[in-house]
Amino acid sequence: MSEPNPSLAVSAFLFAMALASTAQAGTAVVVNGNFDTSLLGWDLSGTPAPTWSMLDYQNNPGSGSALLSNAEAQAGARLYPLRQCVSLATAGSHAIEADGFLPAGHAGGRLVVSFATRAVADCSGGANSLGGYFVQSNGSWVHGSMDFVVNPPFTYLDVTLGIEKDGAGGLLSGNFDAVQVIDRERIFANGFEVADLP
Repeated sequence: MSEPNPSLAVSAFLFAMALASTAQAGTAVVVNGNFDTSLLGWDLSGTPAPTWSMLDYQNNPGSGSALLSNAEAQAGARLYPLRQCVSLATAGSHAIEADGFLPAGHAGGRLVVSFATRAVADCSGGANSLGGYFVQSNGSWVHGSMDFVVNPPFTYLDVTLGIEKDGAGGLLSGNFDAVQVIDRERIFANGFEVADLP
């Protein structure tokens, strides 16, 4: 019987560690983007204020989501009750992703993801790149994503999550979950492509 090759075991371990670090390399740090037990890490505003919900986009009983509500009197009102300033490690190509849910048969509206790149660590000051997208849902979770480019020194991302309703009066509520920023420049870190990252 042959003896185990220690150098082969060390090589296998180092390869596994490289793959693990690569899987994390493509994701910028959005604090509590999965809203597992709370809204900690996000700046809250508006009335009614956003709250934590047990509804999870993967039906995970150990996690939840952020519940946003819009009760504005005027039609077409858009509110941004959740905000976070995210530090991006590198310039270049990125994507912002989120999953959203609005109840079936709602009166009309949508969830909104908006972003701006800024040069100041607290996301104050002028923006270099602005963008956003709607998450249209009617009784099911819907995934949204948008690509954008970061140009130095604007390496801080001002992320705001909003809700817009079509009609005047009434209340529209919806959920956000799985908010993340993908750093496309780092997906190929260590010479490996991570297949499950976009």
